[in-house]
Amino acid sequence: MALAAALLGLLGRDIIQDTWLALLAGRDIAEHGIPHRESLTVLAHGRRWVDQQWLAQLAMYELDQAGGVVLVGFVNAVLVLVGLLGAILAARSLGASSNSVVRVLPLVVWTVAVTASVRTQPWAYPLFSALLWLLASDARRPSARIWWCLPLLALWGNLHGSATLGAGLVMLRGLTVLWERRARLRREPRAWVRPISLIAGAPLCLLANPYGLATVHYYRATLFNGAFRKLVTEWEPITSSPVIAALFFLTAAIVIWSFGRHRSQTTLWERGAVLLLAAGAIDAVRNVVWFNLATVVVLPLSIDAAVRARATRRRSHPRLNVAILAVATVALILAAAASASRSPTERYYPAAGLAAVRRAVTTDPSLRVFADERYADWLLWRLPALRGRVAYDARVELLTGVQLAAVADFKAQVGPNWKTVASGYRLLVLQGSSAATLQLERAPGARVLFDRNGMVVILR
Repeated sequence: MALAAALLGLLGRDIIQDTWLALLAGRDIAEHGIPHRESLTVLAHGRRWVDQQWLAQLAMYELDQAGGVVLVGFVNAVLVLVGLLGAILAARSLGASSNSVVRVLPLVVWTVAVTASVRTQPWAYPLFSALLWLLASDARRPSARIWWCLPLLALWGNLHGSATLGAGLVMLRGLTVLWERRARLRREPRAWVRPISLIAGAPLCLLANPYGLATVHYYRATLFNGAFRKLVTEWEPITSSPVIAALFFLTAAIVIWSFGRHRSQTTLWERGAVLLLAAGAIDAVRNVVWFNLATVVVLPLSIDAAVRARATRRRSHPRLNVAILAVATVALILAAAASASRSPTERYYPAAGLAAVRRAVTTDPSLRVFADERYADWLLWRLPALRGRVAYDARVELLTGVQLAAVADFKAQVGPNWKTVASGYRLLVLQGSSAATLQLERAPGARVLFDRNGMVVILR
């Protein structure tokens, strides 16, 4: 409950550009059907758009229509908590004691707080925990329920791009089955069916969406696009965030130590899965949450024998427990009431700034807008008339390598022609803290229409 109160209390911080992108895309799907060609922005106009996350976006849009962005945020918090609770229940179902789980949670729960942004990703958290339980259960005691992994992957493949990670874990299970059955494979042809079905079926499930084979283009454009690291901080290596890196490497060290110290407590698949997820986290900071959710499941199993051996009888304190529960409940109620009673977006997306943009484009309907990825989708969501008049938005995978480099140069003021990408756009909506914004504010002929809450609107 304390974590839920924290998530609701920080709701305003967790509404980001991806929130507006999801709502915008969801509205487009509700009104025009599944999109195939880009028509929202200028730089990517006419390009193929594989909206792999369409189902989560549509669900978020419908929630907004029912209760506004606050309801979208509440459901997002529930999904995050369900994902974490699912990992805890998976660990307990696989045999870990409650004491082992409690010892692990402080190492990983921080990730939940820092990755709880309102977007499509948390819609995958419950599915990830369910998949971990299915695969870990099968690694310990093979059963027919492993086949539930495939429809689960197919659903995940319509919610968020992290479905590739889930497919990788299923394929890893297939490979470990091959190793475990290596003696039988020579004499029993049927022994090949299970591992090969998992290895081949997992990636095929990712194609079970309205785009079919075109989905391969989406995954290639996102997973193997090195230019992302210049523009999207989440795609940078984990060392780009020293605090997160320190906590991650501490957790990873404990996990690896436990594998060596208590090897018999975990299966080959469990060890391989956690190490694979750790490698993904090192490669991109956005993957730390998946490693930590897996740690909730596997690390309690790894250390459980030692924890049980050292467990001592302790007196229970029912009154203290009730008091803690009561305080957490009150905090949750207050956080929920505070979030529902105010606009959670005003601090980072001020209504006055939106009004300044609206006045400018109403006065001159020919204006095109150069907004950075923080504000682009918010403007398109709030001002539908800007469709096709905003330079680019958070879907940076739609940009070419040259365009991505030009946008990155603009933000970092690299090269003598760093302003070129914004040429032809008289209305600029940028973050006020950047050096590029300060230069543009002082340029001849520039007029600042709004400058507050970190947002600057400039008319040239």
